[in-house]
Amino acid sequence: VAAQSVYLFFHEIGGKGQPRYPLFCAEVEGSIIGDTVVLRSGSQTVTGSIYVSKSINIVGMGKDRTIISCSTPGKSVFNVTSDNVSIRNLGINYTGADSGTNIGILVNGTAASIFTNITIEDVSISMTGAGASYGILFSDASGTVGNTGIRINSSTYAIGVRVIAAATTESPITVNVYDSSIETTTSAAAGSGASYALYSQDNLSTQAVNANIYNSTIKAV
Repeated sequence: VAAQSVYLFFHEIGGKGQPRYPLFCAEVEGSIIGDTVVLRSGSQTVTGSIYVSKSINIVGMGKDRTIISCSTPGKSVFNVTSDNVSIRNLGINYTGADSGTNIGILVNGTAASIFTNITIEDVSISMTGAGASYGILFSDASGTVGNTGIRINSSTYAIGVRVIAAATTESPITVNVYDSSIETTTSAAAGSGASYALYSQDNLSTQAVNANIYNSTIKAV
């Protein structure tokens, strides 16, 4: 089957009395390599992660027009486990989470074999509530974040973009952020939380982790 464009209208996902979220996820997760999943204008509430395990493109109609919301604690709205994935032109709204680690977009690479060519562009991520909150987390993965706005207000940890290497035998990791705005705020007392707009970390101090930011506005309070 050749790659194709799949158009999803949120108001048509699921009939009367049917849950919309599982069917929406099934369309994304059931795509084949090279597909473009186009999300039409509208809003969709998810209660779990949307798993992206193939090289596909996910494109909304605009960061203020295609909105995906979540309030379930400890979830990743998008959980990417593949190379060559792009997420564009949509908004993510994460609210009210009270425990766990809450993530807008997780790029969850494989130790010793990093994921590459991950593109996140023209995306808006807003996160409020309790629990550690990461707008975008690159774990053993390289990619690009462009023209993206991230706003996080957490009572514990607030991190706009986090880049982490977890293995000892992998290639250097590079994440480039450009033309973006990142603002993080935490209400935690000193020593019990942290706020970082951009945070890079090599857990084992053996691999190069490069997090570069260009022509962007960052603020951490």
